[in-house]
Amino acid sequence: MDVEADLSRWIARFAVRNDRKASRAVKDLVAQGNLGLGILLALSKTCDRPVVLRWVMDGLGHFRSPAAAAALRRGLRSPHMTVRLHALCAVGRLGTPSLIRAVRSLMRDVSGGIRVNALALLIQKRVRNLSAILKAAKRDPKAYVRAMAARAGG
Repeated sequence: MDVEADLSRWIARFAVRNDRKASRAVKDLVAQGNLGLGILLALSKTCDRPVVLRWVMDGLGHFRSPAAAAALRRGLRSPHMTVRLHALCAVGRLGTPSLIRAVRSLMRDVSGGIRVNALALLIQKRVRNLSAILKAAKRDPKAYVRAMAARAGG
């Protein structure tokens, strides 16, 4: 098996304008179990294209493994908003406490969309010190983040 050709094939399946096709590619990889996980992990380390990495993060959210968790943590710190958002959604799907704790740092993200999605996840998971997070979110520059914090009772 030619690993480089295999990775290139998956990159091509993710780098499409059609989200349905990319989502189908994620499902195909997830269905392969550990082989799919290996491909996703390799892509998370070797590919720097946000259009691909966002789908890699989505796929990693189906695997409970230390390596997948480490890759998702890297995704939460990506310079690309779409990668951070997909990593955030994957973390929410997994619900792993250590990954949920990593989401707290996204409350300082430059993107209001990331902050509101991080806040929604933290509220849903009822994290420790939620009242302090809500209090800080009530001072957010974006009205929709402040509104979510207010609705949550902070």
